[in-house]
Amino acid sequence: MSRFVFVYARSDSSRLPGKPMMTLSGRKVIDIVLERASRVGADEFVLLTSQREVDDVLAAHCTRQGVPVVRGHPTNLVSRSLQAIEETGARFFLRVNGDSPFFEPELARQAMAHTENVQMISNIITRCFPYGVSVEWIEAEFYKTQASFSTEEENEHVTSHLYRHVDPMRVLSLTQSRDDSWLRLALDTPEDYAFLSGEIGESVVSGVPYWDAFDLDHPELSVGFSV
Repeated sequence: MSRFVFVYARSDSSRLPGKPMMTLSGRKVIDIVLERASRVGADEFVLLTSQREVDDVLAAHCTRQGVPVVRGHPTNLVSRSLQAIEETGARFFLRVNGDSPFFEPELARQAMAHTENVQMISNIITRCFPYGVSVEWIEAEFYKTQASFSTEEENEHVTSHLYRHVDPMRVLSLTQSRDDSWLRLALDTPEDYAFLSGEIGESVVSGVPYWDAFDLDHPELSVGFSV
């Protein structure tokens, strides 16, 4: 089915510059995310970054590790996504943020099993997973048909515009039985970095799921149409 993981990262975040190359427990954040992406079981995982000079080091670092890199528009992530679809031939792609070291491949694998005959599978339609543990599988043809509806503000994101135009009978919502949305596991601010580097020890490096790292029960997952 040509299912790809698209990992989005850039080096000039205004709140936390250089965060993809920062270290957590001795490993670069981007390496942690890419290693987790490799365990989804998709056909390929790819780094999507900008064509700007500021991202040269990041792109070169991933290329040396054999990770394919797509370099596109610096701020228009819809355009960058369309470019990646064209260059990779992806029929489905999973959006993964490069600042999400606790992105969970098990959740993505379970969602991937439902990708046939749907436009999108998302766990943020109903927010009950930690911030930084998003799962969004998107059909490439659907994404291409919706790109023109994205506003200038939405272009700075990857999928925001999709939620205004989906067919509810072709969109699946991934939920769980409890609400973990209070837990913030994205790396977006210096405070996030202090929390993740000071609280998790070696967990993020060893690939431990967030529920084990934070003494939570394994999530009881449910997949259903978003209507």
